Amino acid sequence: MLAVPQLADGSQMLRDYSLAASPSSLSMNQGSTSTTTITASSVNGFDLSIGMTASVPSTLPAFLLATLSSNAVTPTSYGKADTVLTVTALTGTPAGTYQITLTSSGGTRSHTLTISVTVGPQDFTLLANPSSMIAVQGSFNTTTITVTSEGGFNGNVSLTVTAPMDIIGVAGGPSPVHLVASGLATSVVSVEPSSLTTPGPYIITVAGQPEDSRTPSTLLSQSRLLPLSLGGRL
Repeated sequence: MLAVPQLADGSQMLRDYSLAASPSSLSMNQGSTSTTTITASSVNGFDLSIGMTASVPSTLPAFLLATLSSNAVTPTSYGKADTVLTVTALTGTPAGTYQITLTSSGGTRSHTLTISVTVGPQDFTLLANPSSMIAVQGSFNTTTITVTSEGGFNGNVSLTVTAPMDIIGVAGGPSPVHLVASGLATSVVSVEPSSLTTPGPYIITVAGQPEDSRTPSTLLSQSRLLPLSLGGRL
């Protein structure tokens, strides 16, 4: 009877796997979801099933959620296998940086992987189109302000527009504008320099401030600077 060759004990001991995340860290807003791909790579021919679990900090189970698309992967010998980690930061998640711990085991091997998750407050952005204006004494010009929700922000945003001197007339409307989560709203800013305004460059400031008192205090108001080139009377 022929003896079947066995894998040497030394070779058995060298079989292993490694874990990596791409991207290795996540940045997201409250009320949003982000993903990273977890790759298990065979080392020295490892080809066994690898079980995985993802856990969030014990202080945040009601705010930060972590799930895997598959809790078990099997890399081919010298190959790789992927699963996707989905992280959701609910609206009430405190802003900050947290660690998601991925625990795994396969055969006699076990490894952990830590993914850093930075959660920022719900927010909004301001964009002017056009982003600069040319106006003539005694006439007016306009630009459209687009307010865009980020991280699930929803509510009213109050807009204000200011000029560096009183003889440059500014007006805007409508304000406030209402944002739904992941939506946008627009308003118009009008600038009218008087005949007494000295020709030259000026900066007009458009600022947005959330009106809802429930908005986290960490939410900063946004502002947009509009360069204004003022010419003489036509």
